[in-house]
Amino acid sequence: MSDSQSRPTDRGSDPPSLWSNSPYRIFLASQTLSSLGDSFSYVALPLLVLHSTGSVLQMGFVTGLTGVASIVSGLFAGLIADR
Repeated sequence: MSDSQSRPTDRGSDPPSLWSNSPYRIFLASQTLSSLGDSFSYVALPLLVLHSTGSVLQMGFVTGLTGVASIVSGLFAGLIADR
């Protein structure tokens, strides 16, 4: 292999940064806020049940149902997205 074949070709300038892409920044900010909101709801809903009922058992039941619903909906969403 000659030296000219192993050298990468010069493509001009570097690709633009993602931070200069306004739609990407909006998408990243919205996804970050959505994930943060989901995290708050995973904590707040069981605490609301505990505060309103005083039952740790019901709080655990709500926490478990939230986790199961997330897993099941994720599986079906994956099947739909793969089509």
